Amino acid sequence: MTLSGDRWTDLLVQLTESAYFEDEVAVETGDAPQNSADCRSLVDTISAKLGGPDHPRVN
Repeated sequence: MTLSGDRWTDLLVQLTESAYFEDEVAVETGDAPQNSADCRSLVDTISAKLGGPDHPRVN
């Protein structure tokens, strides 16, 4: 499957939103987030592979 620029952007936004919501739920429930760091790391990796900047604050 090949993704266009818009589709890559959609994917990165969805991953970032998932990480944010998971963190918010963890704060409310007192549980540790399970996958938010992985989502943020994946966003950084995809962005760098596509020639974009690193996102050191995302992790």
